[in-house]
Amino acid sequence: MKGSPVKDAVARKMRLRRGISRGGKDEVDGDQAKILKGMKDVTRDNQESGGTGDQGNRVDSLKPRRWDETLERPPLDYSEFFEDDAKEKEGLFVWEVENFLPNPVEEAAIGKFYEADCYIVLHSTRDLETGGLVRQIFFWIGEKAT
Repeated sequence: MKGSPVKDAVARKMRLRRGISRGGKDEVDGDQAKILKGMKDVTRDNQESGGTGDQGNRVDSLKPRRWDETLERPPLDYSEFFEDDAKEKEGLFVWEVENFLPNPVEEAAIGKFYEADCYIVLHSTRDLETGGLVRQIFFWIGEKAT
């Protein structure tokens, strides 16, 4: 045994880097020149076409999107979750969010917020000048809410 397998693997890598195993250095240089020429041709064609080719679309698709662009809104009409009187009446309306859906809170429990829950609060008052409703909406997220 002339050499260990470790030395043979290192020698093989060195031969591959020098191009000896593929027929010599000239052949490797020729392959590299062909690859480089092809890359230059693609770049030139892309620049001449204004970057609207397949390469331009691929670059746009690889561009990372912002976190808020990746959010998808659920196909829900939230108006069906809130009572009609909350839209038309003055007063204080409170909903507790359970399983991501609002549920009305009873009048006796309004003002008692629990740290493991989330709430939506709507305060509607009448504008004296215009006669329309002025609405203020708030949310409260408990410290231990999931």
